[in-house]
Amino acid sequence: LVDRPTEETLENKPSRLCKMLGVSWNPQEEELTFRPSELVASRDPETKRALLRTAASVFDPLGALTPFTVRAKQMFQSLWQTGLS
Repeated sequence: LVDRPTEETLENKPSRLCKMLGVSWNPQEEELTFRPSELVASRDPETKRALLRTAASVFDPLGALTPFTVRAKQMFQSLWQTGLS
C-alpha cells in the first residue's frame, strides 16, 4: 500500500474557454470568439496549400465568420489565377 499513488480529485468546474474547430466558446459569458491571428501564426511556409488549410480549419455552420473565410478563399482564387505558388 505504500507504493500506491495518491489520488487527485478534480473539481467539477466548467472550463473558462473551450476551443473547438477554430472557434473559442466561453460558457460562462455565452460568447463565441474567433482569433484569426492564432490561425495565421503558423510556422508553415506561405503556400497555396497553407492558405487553403487555414481557411478550411474554421468550422462555421452559422456563417458568422463568412467575411473572414470568403476573403481567404478570394486570396486563394487570385493566387491560383496568377499561377503563383
